[in-house]
Amino acid sequence: MPYPKGYITRQLDNRLIYDELNYDTNELKDKFNLLFQSLTGISI
Repeated sequence: MPYPKGYITRQLDNRLIYDELNYDTNELKDKFNLLFQSLTGISI
């Protein structure tokens, strides 16, 4: 059975967007605080 028209591109677009948005906010926050503190000497 063939896929409906546009099904494949919709799935690929969503997967790419979800992969791009799938990041660990806690890890990024910790990394930011470490780098910010090394630049300014001020911890947040």
